[in-house]
Amino acid sequence: MTGDNDESLQVNMKQGYEYYRSIGTKAMQCLHVKLNIIDAHHGVAHTEWQASYVVNDKTIHVPFVPTICCNFKKENRNFGWITGDESELLHKYGVI
Repeated sequence: MTGDNDESLQVNMKQGYEYYRSIGTKAMQCLHVKLNIIDAHHGVAHTEWQASYVVNDKTIHVPFVPTICCNFKKENRNFGWITGDESELLHKYGVI
């Protein structure tokens, strides 16, 4: 999926936050980052996160490992990311 960094991004982010709150998301914690530099202006961050959800009064911790594409040309900026099948992972842990 791709998109533009314009007003539609803000709308999509707001809808995304609303969705995550609706499924019980309470916290997301970055556990580890390993940055691989590609050149003077680009890098790839391999990250490990833990998301915490409350479902039926039970806290569920879900690990996930997105890869984030970074641009350092003018200011540090993430311009894309790669993740696995989020819905499958949330089903596996009983969140959705």
